Amino acid sequence: MKYRPLLLEILLVFTLFFIYGAYTVPDVNEAHYLGKAAHFWNPNYAPGDFFLSSPDAHTPFFFVIGWLTLIFSMNAVAWTGRVVTWLLLACAWCYLSRGILPKWGTAILSAALFTCLMKYGTIAGEWVVGGVEAKGFAYIFVLFAMGELVRNRWNRTWILLGFGAMFHVIVGGWAIVAAGLAWCMLRMWDKEKVSAPSLVSMLPALVVSFLLTLPALVPALMLNVGTDPQLVKDANQLLVLERLPHHLLLSSIIKAHMENPKIFPELCVFGALIFAWNMLCSRPRFSDADLRLRVYVYAAMLIFAAGWAINLFIATAPEMTTSLLRFYFFRLTDVMLPLGCAIMAVQVCCLPAVIPSENKDTAEVKKHRQNHRQRRRVHTDLPGVRNVLLALLIGVSAVHVYYCAMRVITPAAPRNCPAAAKYWPWRDLCETAKLHTEPGETFIVPYTYRTFTWYSGRNVVVTWKDMPQDAKNLGEWWNRIQSLYYGHMPDKDGILRYGRLKKFSDTPPERFPQMAKRYGVKYLVAMNDDLKGFPVVYRNEEFSVWRIDGENEAAWPKN
Repeated sequence: MKYRPLLLEILLVFTLFFIYGAYTVPDVNEAHYLGKAAHFWNPNYAPGDFFLSSPDAHTPFFFVIGWLTLIFSMNAVAWTGRVVTWLLLACAWCYLSRGILPKWGTAILSAALFTCLMKYGTIAGEWVVGGVEAKGFAYIFVLFAMGELVRNRWNRTWILLGFGAMFHVIVGGWAIVAAGLAWCMLRMWDKEKVSAPSLVSMLPALVVSFLLTLPALVPALMLNVGTDPQLVKDANQLLVLERLPHHLLLSSIIKAHMENPKIFPELCVFGALIFAWNMLCSRPRFSDADLRLRVYVYAAMLIFAAGWAINLFIATAPEMTTSLLRFYFFRLTDVMLPLGCAIMAVQVCCLPAVIPSENKDTAEVKKHRQNHRQRRRVHTDLPGVRNVLLALLIGVSAVHVYYCAMRVITPAAPRNCPAAAKYWPWRDLCETAKLHTEPGETFIVPYTYRTFTWYSGRNVVVTWKDMPQDAKNLGEWWNRIQSLYYGHMPDKDGILRYGRLKKFSDTPPERFPQMAKRYGVKYLVAMNDDLKGFPVVYRNEEFSVWRIDGENEAAWPKN
């Protein structure tokens, strides 16, 4: 009976996460990660595909989720993974929230506010609640670890963070670094040493945490073993400057937000969150747990600041800078700043009672705590203002949840696929290709169409999204991108300039037989008017399949 309120709270937070993350399958990264997971367990799934056959960087995740693809369809695996991830995230969120706000319902409001701030207040592209991928599993353990941290259980914190790094070495690794920085700050700030234990007492847990990271850390370190160092340097620059500047390069992130009116508000909200966080932290703290949360968020912001400092040298020392920035310095703050603001804003509005320290108080600590309480008593309390702010938070969260719910009940194509009007023709083409070709057949597909393998089970030469993790294959990926999608086109002044071609018809026709021979390809898939001069083996109202290897083939019958 006593657990019913907690279970209800978890269920309601799960419902919020479901409403927020329930995009049509497959979502942005699901075709990428689940395709890898399926190939990990069954090499006969798209055998020989360039991306799926590249070295794995998230082996524990593929091991845990991939076996489901042997039993269920890819769509069923995606929904199963989503439900499990969101439910565990809801449990972790409630556990963290109750460490700060031990009052029923506050976790629901803070979760709604968190998803709202994550949607509109991030600049480096990070997210927590979404499709099935390694980082979702990692953030489950990170949130549980933060729940232990605010309760001053550091040994459990390190072990849980180790599990997080096992599933995603970047997410869990930076969470471990932030915890280490938070511990250092607490040891320096807290003269009584009650907010953080000694290093010696944590040493066994730190060793266990390190051992837990090895299943992810070792494969990541082995990706480029034996690779030419110059190739690794080139791959780092390609990753940071060409493929992922919107995640890795702060100067590029800010420039993109400044130039694009659609995402400029995100930069403004992010700046407002920094201001709001500092204002929230200017108030007297309510508990020791409150202090540890504040310090942890500031530790994440220190990592952000370190990345910004490194970014300053991008012009003068590009090799050194790109070799460091490839580790995603800015994305932990994308999570921790909205998380901290959401929980602290609800805390300020609800003014919870002081939570007793978890440590045995000495006379000196009791005196320190008594002085702290006296300072709180003279602090001006304005319940009317708090009630207005609470109503504002509830209103903003309610509007956010409403719009998310309207999106869920409105039919839509997956964000990975063509727009809704072209989605079903795309599905038709993919399923027809599966019906009339053998496993292992390779296709050239449009630059950003990432779900061909998901629906057809057939290989693709390359897509922009499906980027290998190792330097050797990353270089080959870039060569394929350049070969298939780049060339010289006249600009508005008639001058030939090199860049990405808008359609395959802009490519010189003689290049297609060369592509076919180089990559072992027979077929090219595109919009109906994107290519001419080659035999069409299938066509529907939007898409066509051309045979480009010089051979003739009877047209595929309609399904």
